Amino acid sequence: MGGLVALRQGLVHEHGLRFPRFDYAYLIYLDRLHSLTRERFAQFFPAVETVRLLENLVETLPFLGPLLATVRLLAGVVPREAGKVGPWVKAVDASFAGRVAGLDPHAELAAELADYFAADLRAVVTRPDGPPRVALFLDGLDGFWSRADEFSPFNFHALDEWVRRLLLGLFREGPSGVVVVAASRKPPTWERASPFPVPRKVLRSAPLGPLGREDSEEYLGLAGVENAATRHALVDYTWIETGDPTRNGGSGGTHPLLLRLAAEVAQAAPGRSWDASDLDRALTEAGKVGELLTWLLRFTDRPTGEALQAVAVARSFDQDIYNHLGADLKFETSPARFAKITAMSLCWALPGGPGRFRVHDLVRRLVAETEAPEENALNAHRSLEAYHRRRLPANPLAIIEVLYHQTYSDEKAAAETWNEDFFNALDRSNLSMCAALLEVWAHVFRRVRGHPRADALSEIAGYLALVSRHDEARRFYKEALAACSEALALAPQNSTALNNLSMALQRLADLEANLGRHDKARRFLVEALAACSEAQTLAPQDPMALGNRTWALLRLADLEANLGRHDEARGFYKEALAASSEALALAPQEPVFLGNRAAALNRLADLEAKLGRHPEARGFYKEALEVCRDLLRIVPGDRDAQSLRRRLKQRLAGKAYPPPSR
Repeated sequence: MGGLVALRQGLVHEHGLRFPRFDYAYLIYLDRLHSLTRERFAQFFPAVETVRLLENLVETLPFLGPLLATVRLLAGVVPREAGKVGPWVKAVDASFAGRVAGLDPHAELAAELADYFAADLRAVVTRPDGPPRVALFLDGLDGFWSRADEFSPFNFHALDEWVRRLLLGLFREGPSGVVVVAASRKPPTWERASPFPVPRKVLRSAPLGPLGREDSEEYLGLAGVENAATRHALVDYTWIETGDPTRNGGSGGTHPLLLRLAAEVAQAAPGRSWDASDLDRALTEAGKVGELLTWLLRFTDRPTGEALQAVAVARSFDQDIYNHLGADLKFETSPARFAKITAMSLCWALPGGPGRFRVHDLVRRLVAETEAPEENALNAHRSLEAYHRRRLPANPLAIIEVLYHQTYSDEKAAAETWNEDFFNALDRSNLSMCAALLEVWAHVFRRVRGHPRADALSEIAGYLALVSRHDEARRFYKEALAACSEALALAPQNSTALNNLSMALQRLADLEANLGRHDKARRFLVEALAACSEAQTLAPQDPMALGNRTWALLRLADLEANLGRHDEARGFYKEALAASSEALALAPQEPVFLGNRAAALNRLADLEAKLGRHPEARGFYKEALEVCRDLLRIVPGDRDAQSLRRRLKQRLAGKAYPPPSR
């Protein structure tokens, strides 16, 4: 979203273009997130037009009243005769405003801002008095995919979704008068992105070759390398033989990235007189960026070089993290040196607030591989893990930084913690925590295999199903099944792996059933029951297989009941009761198994009640209530059991009875 806002600001303030639908939707977005400050309002929104627009809309959409009051406060006194709504009144009507109001700010509205921006820009260009052509320049798209080897299929294209939606909005209906020029080190694979794939015909890819000598020296001059002899030496140093005499009038040129880093070398030691022989003679061919980075750090002072290596370990850093690492790793720090590091082109300022930075991902890898000995990097990771752990009580989302750094010292523990935290977040519908943990999922599990990976994949699929990303959920469930199969291939007699396989199959069956694919759901549940049976054979005294069998049978019974196959459903409910009895015989005080039995009795009672078999239903309701009481004596605070107990009491009192089956 930061990219859209930056584009909007440039086009509005420098070229006078207007984006009424985008601005209105962004206003609603900020208001929903409680981020509509006086400064932000003054920066983005025309005061008079915003007040007038909301005054017009509030007559039809009275729920906008509180926002109108807030905007009036932020805008100050706006006399009624001071201005008109202008272009907003035509683009933002009650229908559009009502639709925007119905969108979830995180899951829907934020994603649709690119659509509104594109629609506004097309409208501007096609107006008779609009500009004949608008060019948008998007540089550094590779930042979206710079850790592609650690990204999962789920989030590989998540960061660039707004760019794809912008392109589709601009060009889906044909030429729009807008030209988008984008740059990255690798061509995008947007035709394979999901959702919102961008057809190949929308993009025209043109590789940029090396820079010629004249262009290279011009760049170095613009970059602040004033000494002509130094510019010549740096061009010689970064010259790459291409073997293609048609490029740049010769058989080579300078690699743009190497040239930029070479400029940093010169700027790090501005008083030095450079010539080509001063540079490492081994760095004369393409791909020697690591050695060039060594030279960059060699000509900085020692504290700056040490600090750059340390902060490169962090996913992002600010002055507090810089100071913490300095104190912990014993390198010198100062505000001036922090400013010097963050002013380098190797560091990027992050959106969302001043003072936070990130070392370029390529440089972070190079520092880890070529500059920092392994033990130094590990000490930095341990230091940052401890730093973020101290922040957890005030900021639970700091767990993602803890896990990121813990992965380097104890990968197994990090994976276990990730699974536990993600499970708890999903169980409590804490979707913001789920989304945050997904940021580091691929990193934490990049070398983890077996049960922990299968559990993670299954939980992620559950989250995706919850937020209605069904195709991605199905893909992750299938990856979870593959991980379970991999674990079974390594340990065929492992009952735990079979139980994990059963649960993954059951969750995939839930997804298919919710999408109306009943035959597929039934097939997966049958496979889940087979896995449970095999696990029971391997470990007859382990009640977990019986617990899994109970839930597979309950799911199968629910499926048949929903399809009107009542006799089949009754049979499966009774089989589930039998499985729960066997589990309790092995573990009489286990709350999970008591909960399973209560659920089976309640569902069987509901079925009998719907079929008009009330005496049988009352008997099952009473038995379920007794099981709930037993469970609550063991775990008094179990909310699910408390809720079921209330519902059972209502059933037995003749209230909230299930409607009869037709």
